[in-house]
Amino acid sequence: MIEKLIQLIITFKDKIMYSIYILSFSLSIMIKTYIFSKNLTIKRKNIDKYHICIVMWYNKQISSYGNLAYTINKKYCQLNGYDIIKDSIRRLPDRPPHHERMPLILKYIELYDYIVWIDADAHFYIDSPPIENIIRNNNDKDFIFSKDWKSIFKYEINTGILIVKNSPYSISIIKKWCYNKILLKNRLGFNDQGIVRLYYYKNIDNIRNHSSVLPYGVLQSFKKIKKNIENPSSIFVFIILATTLFNSIYCYTDSHKYILNMFDIYVYIFSICYIVLNNMEKLSYPILLLKYKSHKPYIMHYPNESIYNRVKFFKKYIKEI
Repeated sequence: MIEKLIQLIITFKDKIMYSIYILSFSLSIMIKTYIFSKNLTIKRKNIDKYHICIVMWYNKQISSYGNLAYTINKKYCQLNGYDIIKDSIRRLPDRPPHHERMPLILKYIELYDYIVWIDADAHFYIDSPPIENIIRNNNDKDFIFSKDWKSIFKYEINTGILIVKNSPYSISIIKKWCYNKILLKNRLGFNDQGIVRLYYYKNIDNIRNHSSVLPYGVLQSFKKIKKNIENPSSIFVFIILATTLFNSIYCYTDSHKYILNMFDIYVYIFSICYIVLNNMEKLSYPILLLKYKSHKPYIMHYPNESIYNRVKFFKKYIKEI
């Protein structure tokens, strides 16, 4: 019996070896697939682990456009799985309403991984990518700021959008921004935004190492400013017209001709530099946004518009979506 079995194995040796090979290969593929899917699930959980809340504060005086902005932002949150909270309670009655953003962030920060503040005169683009794209690239920071338009120095921050990480450091800093009267007195500019700028400018509590300041155009854009970037500047047009006028004047002496020619050279060099610098942001825009997996700013902000225009712009965008 055993001899027959051995003989049978010898006879079908090649087929048996082939079958074992196929079985081993299949088993290996199954194990690798399982491990890969398990790792993918873990990575997916890590990607989606952030519990994020968008917060807004506005009172009855600006609810005509605040409610419209909230409607748009709520839609963005629903699409991306975020919570959104609107509030109108005065927690700092002795200060202008702009200061209410900080105590509102403080109220909810410990319930989430990140709080994202957005002004009542701003809205997310519905087709903007998830805000996690920004957070993942800066997840070692407690604050993510947006630079203001045409700002020269990094401390010139615009707090129309502000991303805050739930950490002991950020909580302690926000408490100071809320209640420290010395910071309020020495602020650099407008309301609580001036306090944030002062903090960054003087690097109080080493905030520069705890924060990222993203270039203007990544997190937010301003409507009027966008037009100014896209169209030739009136100053440049004036320079060209002035140059043409000077060239139309006949010069009688060689010295005058020399002076005029030198003037032309300087004017044209200045004009070219002016155009390049003025449009640098626009020229580098696609490369800048590629880093954050976006094709335009996350929000549109209307800080210098009238109430009528804000309502008009928001209603128009709501119709588009």
